Amino acid sequence: MFGINELILPLLGGYLFITRCLITRYVARLWSGYRLIFNSAIAGACSLIATVVVLGLARQEFPVSVENLSTFFNIPGYSNLGSSLVAFFLANLGWILFNFVLTVRDRLSGGDRQKLSIKYIENYANALQVLLAKSMQETRQVSVSLNSGKVYIGFVTKLNEGQGSQEFILLWPQFSGYRDQETKQLIITRDYSHIYDAIADPTSELSDVTVNDFQTAISVADMYSVSIFNPAVYSRFAEIYEDGDAELEDEQELVGTRTD
Repeated sequence: MFGINELILPLLGGYLFITRCLITRYVARLWSGYRLIFNSAIAGACSLIATVVVLGLARQEFPVSVENLSTFFNIPGYSNLGSSLVAFFLANLGWILFNFVLTVRDRLSGGDRQKLSIKYIENYANALQVLLAKSMQETRQVSVSLNSGKVYIGFVTKLNEGQGSQEFILLWPQFSGYRDQETKQLIITRDYSHIYDAIADPTSELSDVTVNDFQTAISVADMYSVSIFNPAVYSRFAEIYEDGDAELEDEQELVGTRTD
């Protein structure tokens, strides 16, 4: 019977499987606490069942070799350590083979790595990841408002897919600004297009600079809101705000005149 310490390796293997497999890795980001442990335990239990089957078949075909390995891993107090190691190995082999098969299948149908990642994000990720993936796929700008009030507008160039590390995006900014603390109106203060035009000019003093130098890493934890940005729509809203402010000023002047 497995001891508590001997179940750690299968549990770890199950955790690596659900956080690395293309089908479950994005859903796993939504799990936390007991649910993540429970699902890791289920995956680990499946690897233990596979271990029992594999070792049973191996004992029939290679009884001497299996017996020698069992003797080697027979540490006092850890009689099932060898089985735990095999379960850990099978769990990792499982997600590697699973991802390989899915990748080969989809690449044969004309997909590439980025398109494959976006496909699985759209199928299994949360709303934020889906929106960011959609902006990458359609090459559309996004407006990213930070908790500090700062706003970046640009193209998403990379989505961090690492589990266990801080989630972030890489953004190639086109504009930046801030939101008014009272009205929350977007106010653009910087337009990067002039700099990018200068970089493209070989006679410019910025010819040794690349646009990639302007990519900005933004932590998802620092994001307040994210939305697709359309310059034409923004310009239209800006006109409405300006018209509204002008009408408000006219009304205030009229009230002041009547008061006088």
